[in-house]
Amino acid sequence: MLATILAFALAQFPESTCVTTNGTGACGYDCKTTNGKAACAVTPLGKCVTTDGKIFCADPPPFVMRLGLDAQMHCVTTNGTGACGYDCKTTNGKAACATTPFGKCVTTDGKIFCADPPASVLRYGVPEQMRCVTTNGTAACGYSCVTSNGAARCSMVPWGACTRTNGQIFCSDGPQPSPANCVNGTCEY
Repeated sequence: MLATILAFALAQFPESTCVTTNGTGACGYDCKTTNGKAACAVTPLGKCVTTDGKIFCADPPPFVMRLGLDAQMHCVTTNGTGACGYDCKTTNGKAACATTPFGKCVTTDGKIFCADPPASVLRYGVPEQMRCVTTNGTAACGYSCVTSNGAARCSMVPWGACTRTNGQIFCSDGPQPSPANCVNGTCEY
């Protein structure tokens, strides 16, 4: 039985491949070559992209594979730079991505802001998607986001809260939910 399950799980992922160019080589997944360079993603869910003779690769964090998530990474390029990950953005010759499927990125005034849930959130399973807010050229991504007087802030945990008082923003990440509030990787906040 275990052998059948393992064979099925392994069949879900492509085999790793190897590429060579000008005497250099790399093995892994989604391999790319350019300008005498070779690079590959380390995991089957990783991605690579080439631009202007450079290769950019990224892999999802280990918990994405442990949770059995199949969220597809994406890559973006602009003006000779690139990035791979989730919710990728480009602006003013810059590229950036969130590193988890639950992270979020936003652009404002030629800058890119990205955030991902911390490990304290991910230990409870699949969190809700973060969101971003922008104001006056600044931004913040997270949960319970608030803007005030040109500032933006968010809690970094879904059970946290932010509020504005007298033009100031206050955020609390609050106490973590107890494991009793989590069922099948979904937590009540």
